[in-house]
Amino acid sequence: MAQRTIGLFYDPWAAQDISSTSLKLSQPLKRFKKAVWVKSNPRSENYMEELFRRLYPDGEFVAVNNPSDAKRAAINSDKVVLLYPDSIGLGFSRVEQSVKSTIQPHCELRVLNGRTRDFILNGPTLRSLKLRRFLEKTMLGELLVGSIILALTLPLLLIDLVRGRA
Repeated sequence: MAQRTIGLFYDPWAAQDISSTSLKLSQPLKRFKKAVWVKSNPRSENYMEELFRRLYPDGEFVAVNNPSDAKRAAINSDKVVLLYPDSIGLGFSRVEQSVKSTIQPHCELRVLNGRTRDFILNGPTLRSLKLRRFLEKTMLGELLVGSIILALTLPLLLIDLVRGRA
């Protein structure tokens, strides 16, 4: 009996109006979302479909618009492959929850991301992804490094001035 493999593509960025090249200064939230989008460098639907077909030639590619569509598509599948357009699946939390609540116990839940990484989505992996998503969305790493650089600039400049290097 052949296994039924479904590849679910969801574009969480499609609903957000961040595609314009220049956003006004009066739109800080949109500017922030665009910065997160640019940093995540998501792949297109066509790219993800080609990647899925290359790794799962007998699988069925399904583009979904919301978590309930994903839930309907995942019913009675033997293997569900979530197709993250970026590296960590920003915006995929609701789709993951929806699919996990639908699939049968024997169904294998996998992820194929836009960087061609293919892995099983289990508890430890999901926890790791949630942490990485939080750091990515809040840009805490960038803020921390920027703050350290800013804090060290004046003391290092003073040291250079005292030693006559500046």
